[in-house]
Amino acid sequence: MTTQVGPSMSVRGPGFRRHRFLIAVVVTTALFATAGLIASTRVKSPAQLAAEHGPPAPSALTAAVTEQVLRKSVVLRGTVAAESSLTVTPTAAQGASALVVTRTPARQGAAVAAGKVLVEVSGRPLIALPGAVPAYRDLRPGDRGGDVAQLQKALRSLGYADRDPRGEFGPGTKRAVTRLYQKLGYNVPTTGGAETTPRTAERAVTQARRAVSSAEEAAAQAESGLTAARAATPADPGAVARAKQESDRAKETLTYAREDFAAAKQDQARLVATTGAMMPLNEFVFVPRFPARLERLRGGVGAPVTAPLVTLNTGKLAVRGILPPTEKSLVKPGMAVRLDAEQLNQRGTGSVTAIGAYEAGGTAGPGQDPAAARPAGHPLTVTPKPALPEGWLGQDVRISVDAASTGGPVLVVPVAAVSAGQDGGTAVTVLDASGGRTRVPVAAGLDANGLVEVRPAAGARLRAGDEVVIG
Repeated sequence: MTTQVGPSMSVRGPGFRRHRFLIAVVVTTALFATAGLIASTRVKSPAQLAAEHGPPAPSALTAAVTEQVLRKSVVLRGTVAAESSLTVTPTAAQGASALVVTRTPARQGAAVAAGKVLVEVSGRPLIALPGAVPAYRDLRPGDRGGDVAQLQKALRSLGYADRDPRGEFGPGTKRAVTRLYQKLGYNVPTTGGAETTPRTAERAVTQARRAVSSAEEAAAQAESGLTAARAATPADPGAVARAKQESDRAKETLTYAREDFAAAKQDQARLVATTGAMMPLNEFVFVPRFPARLERLRGGVGAPVTAPLVTLNTGKLAVRGILPPTEKSLVKPGMAVRLDAEQLNQRGTGSVTAIGAYEAGGTAGPGQDPAAARPAGHPLTVTPKPALPEGWLGQDVRISVDAASTGGPVLVVPVAAVSAGQDGGTAVTVLDASGGRTRVPVAAGLDANGLVEVRPAAGARLRAGDEVVIG
């Protein structure tokens, strides 16, 4: 079959379409090849780049020179406690056969004032009195000594007048003790003994006085008889002799009566001086300093008394820590201290007042509080100034001891900025804005916390704000 085609028409069968597809493939391949050729002339390996550009420009680490007070500190932990503590446990109570706590007027942890009752044992008080020397005996009328003088001073400080000679427990001290107990609401303790009471002594004096009166009357009568015998007429020698004997016996009796009277008066004076109001050892405690704080009371009302019954913290607050042996040489008494109570968010100041001898550390035993463990080292005591508030008591604080200080502002740079030269001198390298470097000779001073004091050599220039090379 023959198809006739006019002048304006063409034939496009399957063969023609395959031909056009091959042409497109060839053109695309040519384009990719051309692009790859162009890219190959632009892409460079790392080695080619390193070869064309060379090593990178060197850079420097710098730090600014500052002007400040430089301090070298030793830092350790410490605990705030009272300057001292004491314990006391009554071992007897007047009129009691058993020792039990019967009243607790002072609350544990509370401040205690002088003249107040700490605890009551079997109905008897334990009174806190000001005094530096611990009590060691009952204080009775007639006693003498420094402890009596301390008692007298304590009573006067509480407003109880006492005009006895210093150190002599006399009637004035007895009256002051009596007033103290009456003010606290307790029966006044006495030396006791009905057979040795002042009333008994007073009766003995009265009887002796009456005996003297009777003897005086008898002696007077005997003397009158003797006078009459001598005046009789005619004189009777026998009657005179008998009258004389009777008079002598009466005079002798009078002499004895007067001696007995004097002895009774002496006994009365001695008894009055050594009996009456007293201070039993189990009813008072001398406290070195007030205010005091009742740290612990062992047992409540009804509990048997066990030692230590009462523990008191006395005096102002101090801080105690353990100084590591490696830093012992850096710290000396008198050095300034900064205190930080982190839990209270408060700060304080003070000074080192004591450094003890080395003590071996200890670990907490089975069942003990882990706080009982302590490191080895030298016990360190810090006295705060001004005094710390009561709220600091028992706080764990940070102690920063200023072991050394420049005293005032100095030029300071990082330790890494200082280098040694071939001549043995030290210097820092200053980097200017254009990148230029200048070596400035310096003398190094105090170093602390990675910083060091520097002093420019004569004629050298170094100021705060300069940039020094540190690496």
